[in-house]
Formats: sequence, C-alpha cells, structure tokens
Amino acid sequence: MSDKYLEFLHESKEEDDIKKAIAKTRLEYKKKREELKQKIADARVKYSEHAETVGHTFAKQVLESFEEELIELQEKFVERMGSLVSRLKLIQARRGIKLTVATVAISTILISSYQLYKKYIKSYQLQCKVYHGTDKILCYRRARIKALEQRIIYLKQSINHECRNTRDPVRCKLRIAKEIEKLSMKIEKYRELI
Repeated sequence: MSDKYLEFLHESKEEDDIKKAIAKTRLEYKKKREELKQKIADARVKYSEHAETVGHTFAKQVLESFEEELIELQEKFVERMGSLVSRLKLIQARRGIKLTVATVAISTILISSYQLYKKYIKSYQLQCKVYHGTDKILCYRRARIKALEQRIIYLKQSINHECRNTRDPVRCKLRIAKEIEKLSMKIEKYRELI
C-alpha cells in the first residue's frame, strides 16, 4: 500500500470519528440542557408555592445557580463544537474533498474569526467574575454580545481583504455575508435576554 492511500484512510477514519463526536456532543448537550431547563421549571413551581416559608432570596439563589449551570454548559458546548468543526474543516481542506481553493480560504477566515471570538469571550468573561447571581448572568450575555460583535468586525474586514485574493471573490463574499447575518441574529437573541 502506498503512503498516500494509508494517509487517506487515516484521515477518513479521523473525519468519521469527528463527525460522530459532533453528533454525540449535540445529543449530550441537548439532553443536559433539557434536564437543566426542567430543573429550573420545577424549582420555579416549588419555590413559588413555598415562597413565604422558604423566602424569596433563597428561591432566587437556587434559580440563579441553575441558570449559571445552563450558561456554563452552553459555553462548554460552543467551545467543544468549535474545536471539532475546525478540525473537521482542516481535514477536509487537506484532503481536498469537494473543496476548492475558495472554500479553503473561506474556512480559514471562519476558523480565524472563531478563534478571535474565543479570545475576546475569555477576556470579557474575566470581567464577569466579580459579579454574582443575575448580574453575573447578564454580564456573561453582554460578554457574548461583545465577542460576537468583534467576530463580525473581523469578518467584515475579511470580505474586503481576504476574499479579494481568492479565485472566486463573489462566492467568498456571499459565504462570509451569510455568516455575518447568522451572527447578527445571535446577537439580537442575546439582546432580548438582557
């Protein structure tokens, strides 16, 4: 067997493993998220019935702890999925599976924007550590909005600079514009929660 064929087999297996990991991660996240949402709903019912005996402050603290768990779960999921998708795109780019040079350039831009997002989200979240309860949740949401805005700025700059250097600038610009639109919708969802 030639080295290229062995490399192809190895990359195919790695690609399949990553796709399975992505599917498994999505299912685990969905299950854990539903469990936490159910706990929050149950706690709301339980503590609203006994608010006078238990006290509003205690009930509020319990609900906030569940909401913080939900945010933590979401952050871990986003980080894990970003890592898996990045690895998958790099493998596909290396192998050249249905990917043109423009697609590789687009993937590189998107991966770079995600890495920038991770960098910003970490720095913004460090500022949130001083807050507690609802204030901390709101701070995390604002941090996510700021990080997403930075990612959009990077993508807008890439449309003008990076896409111009690809073989298919129109396709590159359309794909990046689609990503910007998707991120803008995420920002609006977070703004509704503030």
